[in-house]
Amino acid sequence: MASNVSSLANTLSSLDGDYTTLFTPKEGCLQYNMHSGNWSISRIKIPPAKRDEYYRMLAKALSGEKLDDISNPEGLALRINQVFHERIAYSEPTQDNQIHFKSKSKFSYLSNFHPTLLLFRGRFYPSAEHAYQSNKFSDEEHKGLYDPHLPAQKLKKAFKTKNGHPPSPEDDQARLELMQAVVKAKFACNRALKEALIQTSPYELVEATDSEFWGKGRSGEGLNHLGKILMALRSDILETSKSN
Repeated sequence: MASNVSSLANTLSSLDGDYTTLFTPKEGCLQYNMHSGNWSISRIKIPPAKRDEYYRMLAKALSGEKLDDISNPEGLALRINQVFHERIAYSEPTQDNQIHFKSKSKFSYLSNFHPTLLLFRGRFYPSAEHAYQSNKFSDEEHKGLYDPHLPAQKLKKAFKTKNGHPPSPEDDQARLELMQAVVKAKFACNRALKEALIQTSPYELVEATDSEFWGKGRSGEGLNHLGKILMALRSDILETSKSN
């Protein structure tokens, strides 16, 4: 879906950066006309069965676009995520003192593949995985080549099919710093996910994937860097809440 950014900015400008009433009967929904390429605020009602599909469409339409002309983009991301993630049910840990997470599991909201709109380095992305993969290469030839409209699980495969094996990122420290920034942005833009992360305390978070670097790996002895990043962020959030 190609989005007309100018049209979208003009449509949102009427709200003066206050998106608290967006997606309500009073203000209506953001509506995209695929034929004209224009956005508008329409008072049409979205059937409950279609709401998830609608919000996914909206998040993908916004993702990857530079929206410098939109006032309060952080507020827009928070509002969209507020509607899209009205409630996240908390589940008890699956193992003693540990929460093992991956995509398509009851703890999938901890995974980078979980769909959520985040603002990172001046662009919208529909998941943390999109933001990380789109920013992990420093050279301009490869930076940003990941299609923000593809499902997160298909990003690497599509990239390699088109471009061959991409060059490795600079070093492990650079990868870790980028992932820390992406994960922080993910939870800053979504209050429901932030609350769900807090509720996982004091359990150890373990990414249950084959990656020996980001998760526990096939060996079960992986470095689990993503789990550690999430736990560090959780500690920071809890400490900040105590001081306030």
